[in-house]
Amino acid sequence: MRHAFARAFTAVLLGSVLSACYSYRPVDSAPPGSTVRVHIPVSSSVNIPGRQTETVTLEGSLLSLGDSIQVATETRRAMGAYREIVQLDTLRLGASQVARIEVKEFSTGRTIGLSLVIAGLVGGAAAIAFGVGGGSAGDGPPGGGGPEPAVVITPSLITGLIGALSGGR
Repeated sequence: MRHAFARAFTAVLLGSVLSACYSYRPVDSAPPGSTVRVHIPVSSSVNIPGRQTETVTLEGSLLSLGDSIQVATETRRAMGAYREIVQLDTLRLGASQVARIEVKEFSTGRTIGLSLVIAGLVGGAAAIAFGVGGGSAGDGPPGGGGPEPAVVITPSLITGLIGALSGGR
């Protein structure tokens, strides 16, 4: 039973990473204020023919797009249990310095899919916890032992899981 719950929990985590509620779409231009991901090529003194150029990815809020691109970024670093350092930067890049720009968009299909997966896993965990599909009324526990451990799902656990999967901080 514990292995089944661990597999379900791993599937939820993997599903949340692979099918988040947002997706990135490559664009030529984007409106100021939108969240963008900018790919900047890393130049090297050695060029190998046929090898794709490596890029560094930068995510932030687009301030302006034209001959130069301005992006406001935010970096957070944890300093102990209750301290956090937030660093705000504005970066200006020439249009020729950028390999591509992607805009972050809400994905309805991924959101519905993730919601269905979460609902199915919560329903499955509830079925396991309440013993749906067990033996008949007179059957004792397997092996004649005492009660088996049960999975306890509380509202705070469900709320925390949904908050973590939806990107809450």
